[in-house]
Amino acid sequence: AEQGFDERGNSLPDKRKLIAQQQTGPKKQHMQFGAIHSCCFDPSGQVLLTSSHDTSYALRSSETGQVINEPVRGHSAAVFAARYHPEGHLMATASADKLLKIWNMESGRMMH
Repeated sequence: AEQGFDERGNSLPDKRKLIAQQQTGPKKQHMQFGAIHSCCFDPSGQVLLTSSHDTSYALRSSETGQVINEPVRGHSAAVFAARYHPEGHLMATASADKLLKIWNMESGRMMH
């Protein structure tokens, strides 16, 4: 790549951004692929929870709609529903794989 440009010819970010990326790693574009089957707001109203045909659920900014975490693929088939517990610390997903899973929202880990 030419100095000041990446392999695609895009200009490189300024030095501050490069230092931040070196400290935290490159920023990934998190995506869900396939149809979004459900969405709901978290109790604060700041985060949307979406479930997708690609076997994942993801958290999205309610302001921008952009995915803010790496989508979690914990099912083997399309996730048709995802809902928060009213207090926001748990979440449930239901899938075409005939499983209902409960997730801890603080750790991101499946509980059941």
